[in-house]
Amino acid sequence: VEDIPREPIELFWPEATAFMHGFISGGKPVFVHCRAGVSRSASTVIAYLVSYQGYTLNGAFLAARSRRPVVTPNLGFMDKLCDFELEVRGGTEASVALEKYESWYCGSQVGPLPEVGRSISTISTKSDSASDMSPSSRKAAGKLTGAVQKVIMANRLDSLSNTTHKN
Repeated sequence: VEDIPREPIELFWPEATAFMHGFISGGKPVFVHCRAGVSRSASTVIAYLVSYQGYTLNGAFLAARSRRPVVTPNLGFMDKLCDFELEVRGGTEASVALEKYESWYCGSQVGPLPEVGRSISTISTKSDSASDMSPSSRKAAGKLTGAVQKVIMANRLDSLSNTTHKN
């Protein structure tokens, strides 16, 4: 698996996280590694925390960074982790706001811990405004919002990779 945003790392998470869980649930340690221990292995550990330890994506990301401060999944991997969280935990919005993550990832947000989670007020405002909707309509609206965010993120990734290749 290459450390590039469009790499299909999510295809490996079910098997990798099940493998990890088999050892961890038996009280045995697991060493997860990649070339730098920043994006690929970190994304897999975060996927494990979401799928087997009950973490939200934001909680898993912050927990991983608290143990290894260089943990920084690339933008594409974080996008895939958002999808993975929704698949595993359900819901209509991932606990990480990709716009906030991108801002932090690209260096415009500074601070000891990245603030990439969705704010409670944003989440409750969206659900309050959707209170007239049926559960299936709310879910569809959430999926549509997610799809729009993915298109925006894909365009940003393309422009970032074009900028990176020019330098």
